[in-house]
Amino acid sequence: GRWQTAAVSSWDAENQRYVLKWNPGSEEKVLALHVFFDGDDPILFADRLAKALQMRRWAHSLLKYHYFIDSMPEDRSRKIGRESAAKIAGMARGGLWDSSDEFAEELNSKLEELVEEAQKEYMRVQNYITFEKVHREGKLN
Repeated sequence: GRWQTAAVSSWDAENQRYVLKWNPGSEEKVLALHVFFDGDDPILFADRLAKALQMRRWAHSLLKYHYFIDSMPEDRSRKIGRESAAKIAGMARGGLWDSSDEFAEELNSKLEELVEEAQKEYMRVQNYITFEKVHREGKLN
């Protein structure tokens, strides 16, 4: 990018951006991070910009990390056992509704969906544990 002189004409609160008027008459909406006002401390501005770029790199790395874990193949042998899943479902069923409830059938189908979701999360956690173990052992290079 480049630095150019412009006039701030307004603040767009909905988009959280300044509206700038350039010398030729064009307008542009920019992030507050990209505006250096006359009178601003250049050191503080540079520090703020560097911190924002550092946080952006960290967020990007975190996204890649979770994408990698989510993309690992699922090992179906490492899922919650039938007995454990039935125990979880039984505890939920016993604590939330009784079988004579008019909505019991709908609740049972929702419970099955939740148990499936728990199975998927369990497999994701297993992938996370595997990834972290391999990473700690230095085998990712």
